[in-house]
Order: sequence, then structure tokens, then C-alpha cells
Amino acid sequence: MRRATCSRSSAAFLLGLLAELTGIPAPRFALPHSAVLALGAANEWLSDHVTHRPPVIAREAALHARDARYFDVSKSRRELGFEPRAAREVLADAVRWFASHQPIRSNPV
Repeated sequence: MRRATCSRSSAAFLLGLLAELTGIPAPRFALPHSAVLALGAANEWLSDHVTHRPPVIAREAALHARDARYFDVSKSRRELGFEPRAAREVLADAVRWFASHQPIRSNPV
């Protein structure tokens, strides 16, 4: 079983796993970070002044989407007995949970 790695391709790897698990196609192409920031700013403005609904793309999310996050679990292993699980297993559990709880509506009002 493959595990997600701390590499630049990890987001693509996780999106591919989610596509396999949900049947929803993964994004076909990546947008440049500057375009995502601009879309986030435009979407926040529309949300604030026109739709009065939460933005689909927020600038804050766009800022974090580019960041690499590396974690060291050695202290959690040592002090809590934590053992990380494979990405596929964790995502499959999350997909099952979301499907059973249906917290997201396709057309928010």
C-alpha cells in the first residue's frame, strides 16, 4: 500500500486517492498560484457585496494551498503510542463519514 510522502506531488497524490474513493474526477489541471489568489479576492468581493453567501474560494485558503506542511510524529509515537495510518485508509474513513453524515449540500442557500 502506497503512503503519501512529503513531496511536492503529495497534493496530486491525495486528490488522486480521493478521486478513486469517491468516483469524483480529480482536477485536470493546476492553476497558477497568482490566479488562485486573484480568483479568491474576486470571489470574496462578490460574496461580500453581491451574493452575501460564503465564498467558494477564499484568499486565506489560496494562501495555505501553496504551503508545504511537514510533520514529525516521533513525539506522538513516543508519548501517546500514536501510529499513523496509510493515506488511503484515512481518506476512505473520511469519505464514509461524510457520506453517512451528509454535512455538505450541493446548493447552499
